[in-house]
Amino acid sequence: MGLRDLFGKEGLCPSCRCEGAWTTFGKVKCRNPNCVHFDLDFSQSQSQRRGPAMAQVAAGPARADTRGFSGHFDPGEHAIEIQYRNARGENRLYTGDVTTLRESGEHISLCLVPTGRRVAFAKKHMQNLDEVKGHAESPLSGPIPTRQESRVLRYHMQRGSTSKHFEELRQKYPNYK
Repeated sequence: MGLRDLFGKEGLCPSCRCEGAWTTFGKVKCRNPNCVHFDLDFSQSQSQRRGPAMAQVAAGPARADTRGFSGHFDPGEHAIEIQYRNARGENRLYTGDVTTLRESGEHISLCLVPTGRRVAFAKKHMQNLDEVKGHAESPLSGPIPTRQESRVLRYHMQRGSTSKHFEELRQKYPNYK
């Protein structure tokens, strides 16, 4: 019996609900690589002791999204695909909503399918930059608010509140999401 057995307990991970997580003095170590509490050393030590059961953990449930994104975002007819080469050199294809497209310096951001979460892409790594820039200047996207205007719009849209300044900005940027 080791010290770990004296002070810790095995059970479900509080984030991903995966079996076999270890809690010691309030610190959680999880075997699920998609979890925020994932610990590589713990996972490897457990795989040596348990054997083939670890194959189930790798395909386990994804980390729960706690920021209010539902996973049912659908841009409909305003869908656009972005071909992007990530830092590992892998080519990825992302689908987003063209009406949420914003250009800022060396990045372009938009809300992606299926969560509706806003993601920024570096222009230098985009494979279809010309096509995306053409959509950024289309009448669908409309004028782009400044950073301070965006802050006011986001504040009131998230809370469902209003103000005189917010109403003026909604008139100025009717397609802002």
